Amino acid sequence: MTASPGQTQDGAGQVRQARSEQTQAKLLQATIDLLVEVGFAHASTPLIARRAGVSRGAQTHHFPTRIQLVTAAIEWLADRRLAELELAGQDLPGGTRRIPAALDLLWTTFGGDLYKAVLELWIASRTDPELRHAVASAERRLGRQLNASLDRLFGEPLTARPQSAERAQFVLSQLRGLALLDTFDGVSKAHRDAQWAFTRQALITFLTGDSART
Repeated sequence: MTASPGQTQDGAGQVRQARSEQTQAKLLQATIDLLVEVGFAHASTPLIARRAGVSRGAQTHHFPTRIQLVTAAIEWLADRRLAELELAGQDLPGGTRRIPAALDLLWTTFGGDLYKAVLELWIASRTDPELRHAVASAERRLGRQLNASLDRLFGEPLTARPQSAERAQFVLSQLRGLALLDTFDGVSKAHRDAQWAFTRQALITFLTGDSART
């Protein structure tokens, strides 16, 4: 049976779409890798294209400017991490074990490339108005998604308490600050683990009002 011209065109379009998505994914992953490895100042678009193994023409076709590329990369990785967080959150226990388990799961998201790449853009955007505008826009969208995820992650032990939104934001602030330790050379794993154990217990007490160790 011979495919009709319409079917052939549809198939060709699907192939082109798949190739386009693959190219974008390569560029986005290369951007994240270079933000972590060499920082925003040195993560030029030619270097990103070379790292991704695509032409400069393909890079500019999908992401005409560096700011568009780096902010798209952050949103792309954040969306993936939030989806993973939501999926893992479905297996969290209930009752008094919920908060400690949710904190442990949330902490794992601050140990990877996403936080380090975002940190690069936060610092660079302080003196770059165009980047600051793009980062702020991405932060607002991702912030709304993260807040909704936190409500589901912690569940009623958090959402039923007064000022639950403020409590969730305080947790994020503590985790962001602690995650900075991973950006400094010479900080031992033992020290980081000890700091997390202390912070974890303090946050459990803050979120539940229960001073018993968990």
